[in-house]
Formats: sequence, structure tokens, C-alpha cells
Amino acid sequence: MVTPIATAGYYPAEQVAEAIAVNLTAPMLLTDAFLQLSEELSTDRRLLNVSSGAAIKVYPGWGVYGSTKAGLDHFCRHVAAEQQQQVNPARVVALYPGVVDTEMQTRIRASDPAQFPNKPRFDALKREGGLSQPEDAAHAIIGYLLSPQFGDAPVVDLRNL
Repeated sequence: MVTPIATAGYYPAEQVAEAIAVNLTAPMLLTDAFLQLSEELSTDRRLLNVSSGAAIKVYPGWGVYGSTKAGLDHFCRHVAAEQQQQVNPARVVALYPGVVDTEMQTRIRASDPAQFPNKPRFDALKREGGLSQPEDAAHAIIGYLLSPQFGDAPVVDLRNL
């Protein structure tokens, strides 16, 4: 969830709470439930959380989005380290899928340039065909999820594989 797209001082409190719930709290709770419920069911447990390059790169206007994704990355690092100590460890990864032509991109392109100065870059990516298609991103994500390399690092940029 990319909203609110706004600079600090202009955050709608309800949108901040919703973004934290969707981008960070829900993945943490789902990860916890998956680990609890799958511990004795499988010998090759793989857990992938979708993160974003915004977790490490500063985009004015994306303070909430980037912060929640940075929190997700750090959570996945913790869980991956904890899992190394388990008898039946799960492989855990926070994955940056790249810039995918989804509803999120539509919202970004509709944002107020005064609140998101990088809007022209995202407009250009759409105009110039620089967005990956959801189907292509899904195939690449599944390919990585099923690969022997999955879990070698807890935070991975799909474009670097």
C-alpha cells in the first residue's frame, strides 16, 4: 500500500495506520502464523514477503511506504536469523519485485507532484514502457521462490538475480 503519498506534516493519520497495518503488521502476523502452523508439516518451508527498493532508497513523499517496507526487510532479517537456529528452518525472504504495472503505479501517477516530486519519473516509466507486466513479474517471482538460491539472503532485489 503506497498511500499516503505525502510529505511529513501532511499525513492523514488514518492512512498512516492503514499502511502500517497492511505493509508491516499483516506480513508479520501472517509470517508468525505460517511458521507456527507449518513447522511439522514440511521440510522445505519457503516464505516470501513482497518489499520494495523504497525500503533503502529515499523518495520524498513516500516516508510512510518506505518506512513500512524497511521495517518488513528488517523483520525478515530477524526471522531468517532465528530460523537458522531451528530444527526445521524456513527460508525467509523480503523481495523487491521491481517497478510493476499495477494499480499502485496508477495511484502514483495520479499523485500530487507537490507531495511526490518523483512523479515525473514514474510517468515516464509508464510512457516509455519501463514498467514490467504483472504476469512477467509473477513468473520471475515464482521462478526465484522455487530456485535453490531462495533464502540465501533475507532481502533480495529480483532485478539483480
